[in-house]
Amino acid sequence: MPSRREVLAGVAGTVGGGLLSGGSVLALTDNDVGTADAGTPTQTPTPTTTTVHTTTPDPTTTHAPTTTTTTQSTTTTTTTTTTTSSEASSCDSEKFDCQTISSAQDLGVNVRESVVFIEKRYKGSSWSRGTGWFVDDQGHIVTNGHVVEDHHEMTVYTLDGEEYSPTVKGTSMENPDAALLQIDTESNPLPIGSEDSLEEDQPLLEVGHPGSVGSWVLSLGRYEGPIRYKNDPNDIKTSIPGARGSSGSPTVNLDGKVVALSYGGQTIDSRLRGETPEPVEPEVHDRLDRNVISAHEPISEVMEKVDEWK
Repeated sequence: MPSRREVLAGVAGTVGGGLLSGGSVLALTDNDVGTADAGTPTQTPTPTTTTVHTTTPDPTTTHAPTTTTTTQSTTTTTTTTTTTSSEASSCDSEKFDCQTISSAQDLGVNVRESVVFIEKRYKGSSWSRGTGWFVDDQGHIVTNGHVVEDHHEMTVYTLDGEEYSPTVKGTSMENPDAALLQIDTESNPLPIGSEDSLEEDQPLLEVGHPGSVGSWVLSLGRYEGPIRYKNDPNDIKTSIPGARGSSGSPTVNLDGKVVALSYGGQTIDSRLRGETPEPVEPEVHDRLDRNVISAHEPISEVMEKVDEWK
């Protein structure tokens, strides 16, 4: 049976290898950084407004890792834009009431201070992106192992637009898919919670960099229970919307404590291998609403590795 490392390393194009509840495992790493919403490799990523997203419609993006080649070299000035909960949330979500969205937004504004943008360059001119977050006040950053694997050069951007070259302290592609970086700065850590506290349908917030939406994006979903990934029955399934670039995002409860680490996703209605695919209705789409769930590493497993690497 292939390991997680082998599965994720073999993912390319639009579909990942491996099985997750009978469907395809799709990594949340990477995005085409030459697109307008992602910034070129020499641009400082600009935070979006603090609108809370409960769905992530995108006609082109999947969760599968990909890299792209770019030669553009421009420099932009960072402008951080924030809005209050009364301005940004229209409370028109079918999934959450206004109070929940408002609470998530207020929390997300604070969480963003502890989230970083990770940009990775391979040999040549191929780039990808990912997410990380401060786990202590000494500049240690938690992310996914597949976010930092095989990098040739890596840059970490903080919310205020500062750039750093991180040191890799440890990395794992197995259980958990996690890595620890360190940059030379004082940092504002996120408090650590426990996955054991999670209850079905509990609202959970993620802050990351899905390239189809922007950077430092607030995404809200619900806890849906454990999910078995290969031989690990302890991974976590949520309805949080994500996309490439969200890998390594912190998943927090509405008390602001990290309960999981995002690493991938799966289409909700994935068919089993060997089943005959059926065509959909022949309607013309000008926009597709991505129909996925997200998968996360339990925070207890992640912190065991972090303690080893420190």
